[in-house]
This record gives sequence, C-alpha cells and structure tokens, in this order.
Amino acid sequence: MIAGIIIRETNEGEGIHYLVTEDGREFDLRGVLFEDEVTDCDWFDEEERFLVASYNDWDGQSNFAILSLHGELLRKGIRQIRQYIPEHRLFIIEQTGSSLGEDRFDYQAEEDDVLFAVMNDTGEYVIEPQTEQIYYNEQESVFGVGSASEWIIYDLKGQRIS
Repeated sequence: MIAGIIIRETNEGEGIHYLVTEDGREFDLRGVLFEDEVTDCDWFDEEERFLVASYNDWDGQSNFAILSLHGELLRKGIRQIRQYIPEHRLFIIEQTGSSLGEDRFDYQAEEDDVLFAVMNDTGEYVIEPQTEQIYYNEQESVFGVGSASEWIIYDLKGQRIS
C-alpha cells in the first residue's frame, strides 16, 4: 500500500513524484503514467483511498489520472473529475475523445468531443462515456443523463431504470 508521496528534484530542477510504499520502496510515478510529465500528485479523498495525479500528455494537454492506494493506475486521460460519491466510491468524470485513444471509435467520438462517464473504484465504467452530461441525485441515489428536455435515469450499477 502507498504510505506517502515525495518529490525529488533532478539536477535540471525537474520535480519527480515518487510513491512510497509502507515498506519504504519508491516508485517513480512517471512509470505508472507511461512517461507523461507529472505536475502534481496528492490524495484525493480524506480516507486516502485514491491518489490523483495531474500530468501533461504528449500533446501538452493537462489531464488527471486516478490511482488506487496500491499505486495501480485506475484511469488516465481525465479532463476533470466532476464529482466523487464517497459512499459508493463512484466518480463522474469528463474526458475528451482524444484521451480515449482508439477506444473513442467505440463511443463514436471525435478527438475534440467532450464525454462524460461514471467510473467505479476499479477504474471500470459504470456508465460508458457519452456526450450527454451526467448528474447524481443524492436523495434518490440515481444518475440522470441527458439535457433539458430528455433524461435517462440509471441506478448505481449503471442499469437503466427509466
């Protein structure tokens, strides 16, 4: 498990983020993010179950990655974390078509399309990426997907209920 985050400066003045395990081992976060330039990393939630790393991809775009407390990459290419629902460990995220790579074709997305999705604590999509905004209704514990005139309701497991 990850016990902390440290930053070491190189001779060139670059700050390198390392994840430190409970037994003292260190892992360069760039290796976890496939050599993308990490600009910041911190615990996402009060319980320290998730780490969020901000980084610049090869195209210079700023993105986020969510990692588990074991340092495993759950998902990268996140433009914004719109909402975290801690009691269900679900995230509403915003991505672009380009951040999905070749998978964008599965969602019929262009590179510059903005997509919204719900992912769980293992990085799997509960509600697949789509162009319609996603909102969480805390009182009903459901997700609403749509726009002003048309809404589709999903339960917490991503099953359509209306």
